[in-house]
Amino acid sequence: MNDFVSQFKSVTEIPVAWGELDALNHVNNAVYFRYFETARIETCTKVGVLNLNKVDVMGPVLADTYAKYKRPVTFPDTLIVGVSVSKIESDRFSMDYPRFAPLLG
Repeated sequence: MNDFVSQFKSVTEIPVAWGELDALNHVNNAVYFRYFETARIETCTKVGVLNLNKVDVMGPVLADTYAKYKRPVTFPDTLIVGVSVSKIESDRFSMDYPRFAPLLG
């Protein structure tokens, strides 16, 4: 796990909640996007791209999002979500959210 965490400047730990499981006791595929959102907002706040203390603040707008699922995550576990900026352009940037589940290894 330390090797995984050391790759990123921003890492968010997100505990899996029982209510996020589907009928097969796996984290529902749509829930991962909430995990990514949590990591994205935490990272944008840390680096100063987003100031949640401003009343008129607009958060990051998503143009495209997708996920590749490698294996199911179950309860109980805590996802470690690394955040990296993979591309920066004049009007946009791309973020990646590799994740690690300690109980899965």
